[in-house]
Amino acid sequence: MFICDNCNAVFSEFDFPADKDVCPECGSHAFDEAVQCRGCGEWVPRSEAWGFGSRLRCKSCVSERSEDIDFLVSATGDTEDVEIPMLYRYIFSDDDIEAILYRAAKEKLARGDFDASDYIDDYANDIAEAMEKEE
Repeated sequence: MFICDNCNAVFSEFDFPADKDVCPECGSHAFDEAVQCRGCGEWVPRSEAWGFGSRLRCKSCVSERSEDIDFLVSATGDTEDVEIPMLYRYIFSDDDIEAILYRAAKEKLARGDFDASDYIDDYANDIAEAMEKEE
């Protein structure tokens, strides 16, 4: 399947006009491979879908989880070493530090101080895969 960059028409290779690789709706030469989103069923360009194999999801479906910090943390699971001053390490356990950061992140999301779209772009395949596991 293909999707037109100009008019968003979805068509198959059998829909091309006689011996021409153009969109059958508008005649544009600009089109991409199309895939169907597993979440909403919409057809989107392959470059705008995340996941693996037949479990692809569009950006809109993946972004629906942008304020669900529990899900994002479990879906991406990545950790980085962060330098924490020794005084804080002495006062707080690792669990305390994680709880403090968790609360602060939830508050930032609730206030709208954090736009998760860049994070979602960077980890979209992981998020799409975790969404698949939920089903």
